[in-house]
Amino acid sequence: RFQFSGRVPNLPTPPGNDAYYVGAVNRDYIVMVTPAPGDFRVPAHEYVHFILHANAIHLPPWLNEGLPEIVATVRGNEDQHRSPRGLPASTQLLRTHLWIPLSELANLPADSPLLERRDLSDLFYAESWALADMLTAAPAYAPQFPRLFETLSQGVPSVQAIGTIYGQSLDEITANLRAWVRQRRVKPIVLPPLAPGELK
Repeated sequence: RFQFSGRVPNLPTPPGNDAYYVGAVNRDYIVMVTPAPGDFRVPAHEYVHFILHANAIHLPPWLNEGLPEIVATVRGNEDQHRSPRGLPASTQLLRTHLWIPLSELANLPADSPLLERRDLSDLFYAESWALADMLTAAPAYAPQFPRLFETLSQGVPSVQAIGTIYGQSLDEITANLRAWVRQRRVKPIVLPPLAPGELK
C-alpha cells in the first residue's frame, strides 16, 4: 500500500519531478513530489526499487533503472485509454538523439559523473528502459530473460552475460534495439479498481 504522508524529516525534497527510494532499517521511504491524481508512474518506478532492495537483489544500473521504467507504464483503470505518461518522451528522445554506445551503457556505474548531466541522465534512463523492454518483451529475447536476470544478479558483468546468453554481438543487439524502438507501441499496465481506503 502506498501511503502519502507529507514531507519526511531529514530527507531532502527531490528536485523538479524527480524521486528517490531510501531503504532504512525499520522503514522504507519513497521521497517524491506529490503526484497528480491517477499518476502512479513515479511511485511505481520507486516501488520496484523497494522490491529489489527488500529481496537483496543487486543489478547493474541499466537494468536497475530499466525495469522500474517498464513498470512505470502503470495507471489506474480509469486512465487505461490514455497514452503512457513519460514513455513516449523516452522513445522520442531515442529517435532524435545519439545513443550511449551499448558497451558503455552496460558498464556505466551508478556513481558515474556523466549521470549528473541532465541530458545524459535522461538518455541513460530512456535507453535503459528500451533495452530492458526489448529483453523482457521481444519474442527473440524474452524467453532467456529470467536466465539473464539471475546471471546479472550474481554479479556477472553485463556484456559477458548478454553475449553468453543471447549469442549475439553488441552490434547485433544494438541494431535490433534500434528497430525495436522504431516500431514499439507501449501497452500500459492497468491496475484494477481500488476499493475506498486502499490508497492513502
